[in-house]
Amino acid sequence: SWTYGGSGTNYGGVAAYGSSTAYNSVTNVSCDKFGNTSGNAVHTSAGWGSPSYYTQEVTLPAGEYKITFDVINRNSGATTITNRFGWVPNEGTAVYNTSTSIIYNAWQTLSVSFTLTEETSGKISLGMVSTSGKGSGDVAKLFTDNVKIFKMDDTSGTPTIAKPIDYSD
Repeated sequence: SWTYGGSGTNYGGVAAYGSSTAYNSVTNVSCDKFGNTSGNAVHTSAGWGSPSYYTQEVTLPAGEYKITFDVINRNSGATTITNRFGWVPNEGTAVYNTSTSIIYNAWQTLSVSFTLTEETSGKISLGMVSTSGKGSGDVAKLFTDNVKIFKMDDTSGTPTIAKPIDYSD
């Protein structure tokens, strides 16, 4: 299950596609990247330099990995974030996607790749840290879906799902 890690002035939760509920003054998304109208997305919003993110603990064997996240920004007035989409090992340095802008109202796929030399415990992270000095009305408001971990095949370089992740709970 996912654990919320925000603090300060922030919001987070699970949003059902097509729900009429507004999240921190933005409307919910009607469907995922593929047009599916059933299911949920995780939403994150923050202000005044606060973080808003979720993590899920996982232990991965040695190997090369790629994590992908489908993300949409529902705040037309702001796109800039400090990215927290990535891998955070319990010991060592976190690896986050380097994008600092999430475009308005269009799904995009963010990814992060990393190599583990031994079995490693850590967290998959999704979310952001808001821009310092700006309230949540001036910061991206994100919805995330279809989080996937791929373990790269040692012989072909073809990604295969290492561990499906269900964050609907």
